[in-house]
Amino acid sequence: MGLSENLISPHASSLVGFEGSVVRPMGEIVLPISLGEEPKQKTHMARFLVVNTTHPSYNVILGRPTLNAFRAVISTSCLKIKFPTPSGMGEVRGDQLKARECRCHTLRQLEQENKEPRVEKINPADGTTCFQLENSNREIKIGANLSSTEKEELVRFLQDNQEVFEWEEEKATGIPEHVVQHRLSIHTNATPVKQKKSMGREKNLIIHQEVERLLKAGHIREVRYPDWIANVVLVPKPGGKWRMCVDFTDLNKACPKTHTIAAY
Repeated sequence: MGLSENLISPHASSLVGFEGSVVRPMGEIVLPISLGEEPKQKTHMARFLVVNTTHPSYNVILGRPTLNAFRAVISTSCLKIKFPTPSGMGEVRGDQLKARECRCHTLRQLEQENKEPRVEKINPADGTTCFQLENSNREIKIGANLSSTEKEELVRFLQDNQEVFEWEEEKATGIPEHVVQHRLSIHTNATPVKQKKSMGREKNLIIHQEVERLLKAGHIREVRYPDWIANVVLVPKPGGKWRMCVDFTDLNKACPKTHTIAAY
């Protein structure tokens, strides 16, 4: 906007996003803002918080104090903002076409910036030369453009410290656990999810029909929690047909009997 940073005054509080991220504003600035078109136009001084971000989702966000100052009424279904003016009811219309164009333009910029440069395979500039270690049948490659002094020093260093290198994968013990560890952040009390048992085509058709029938009857319902209480299972009938039954094994484990029956 071409405004001087001297117009920005300090602001103490921070902004907190929906996901919990905290953003500290650069400061605040008071600017005039106008809504509508003449003659049904209204202007107020509004206080804005200035945030330094690379890819903002919005250029300007109008808060409730500013909307209340305009006495604005917002209709999200009609994409309109209406507010009273001395010349009548002013309005601001949303333009979905312009919004889509801006969104597509922003996404194209992000895609271009997020493209990582291709890392080509790194090879020595002037090739390599091989030499064989003493008392060993192993060969080592070093740069071919090294001077004779550098080559002698490097060969002597590798020759004196060849026991440091692990030449076989079986002897490589890896990184010690006190240095770094790999850990999966999982819930220790969560029940492991078993792989779904595969069924034949005939059984899958019977299961689908029976589940639909039980759902329509209101006998079972779909749940979204991982701890299963009572599942329906497919069991054979004496006549060679199949039927769906409710397995109460997990339910009985979750709700044990706490009373005893007295014997007479």
